[in-house]
Amino acid sequence: MRVRKVWLGFVFKKSDDGVLKVVHYCGAAITNAQKNYPASELELIALVLALKFVHWFAVLRKVTVVTDNSRVVYLNSWEPLNNRQRRMITYMICNLI
Repeated sequence: MRVRKVWLGFVFKKSDDGVLKVVHYCGAAITNAQKNYPASELELIALVLALKFVHWFAVLRKVTVVTDNSRVVYLNSWEPLNNRQRRMITYMICNLI
């Protein structure tokens, strides 16, 4: 996942015989309000958007997320600071984990 103050980007890769191959590139623009969000929350938004985009593919499969944001790495122990974070974390836990 890649987060800038203008866009969110993510790449989907699939392992075939131990070799990762790109399946799809995707991204989304950040709204003016989202430009004020901290980096960890933008990474969380990118993760939710990516998983919603390939929900059909990710269900009942092992999914590995590669990120450099330490808060997203420890998602199971993330304490939501606001309702927006709570909704995103609940979505991922209820639908994908």
